[in-house]
Amino acid sequence: WGVVWGDDVTIKLKFSSAVTRRVKESIWHPTQILEDQPDGGCILTLRLGSTMEITPWIRGWGPDVEVLEPLDLREQMKGWAKKLGEIYK
Repeated sequence: WGVVWGDDVTIKLKFSSAVTRRVKESIWHPTQILEDQPDGGCILTLRLGSTMEITPWIRGWGPDVEVLEPLDLREQMKGWAKKLGEIYK
């Protein structure tokens, strides 16, 4: 990520224990910070110029990731999940 630039935004993602090993295998961005969680999951924190580029990547993790920050991205993901729920009800 880094093609789209704007004001830096902190993105904080909580990954489940099911995918933590995979998350830890890569350096996703030079600003990344990884924090282990007691449940075996991890939190990945990044500073990017936009959330636009990373949004499809986040969606690709499905229910194994939760957006903690920023709030507007979290709300966007909640809306997307709601629409999926309506499709697959």
